Amino acid sequence: MPARSMSLRSLSARSVPARSKITRAAPAALRAIARAARPAETRATRLLFVIVGFGVAAWAPLVPLVKARASLDDGTLGLLLLCLGIGSLATMPVAGALAGRFGTRPVLAVAVFVTGTALMVLSRAAGLPVLAAALTGLGIGLGLLDCLMNLQAV
Repeated sequence: MPARSMSLRSLSARSVPARSKITRAAPAALRAIARAARPAETRATRLLFVIVGFGVAAWAPLVPLVKARASLDDGTLGLLLLCLGIGSLATMPVAGALAGRFGTRPVLAVAVFVTGTALMVLSRAAGLPVLAAALTGLGIGLGLLDCLMNLQAV
């Protein structure tokens, strides 16, 4: 007996009942209404995305400068850059809990402050311990910002 080939479309059409046009349009309409009701929050969330983009864009051109100023070889620079990831990974799992306990706004304010301070230190520092601490701080700030801005955007 030959096997009948069924397309994915016919399978999904049979397994899921068809929804009306009203039901499909409702979530999009509700999202639009919710967005229009909170224009200040929408602007603030967009600003957070700009801040994170600026933070990463401000750090990237500093990498060759830091490498030359601190006389780092490639291996040491690689380990130093790992501090950014460590700070970010250590902070991301607790970002939601911090926002739940203290509120999103104060935690975001601290994250923006830490990110800005770390960038200022990175632009001036030459010692390896100071650079490691500043990169860890940058990772902490960017990790908090990344999680909380996405939490706020949803």
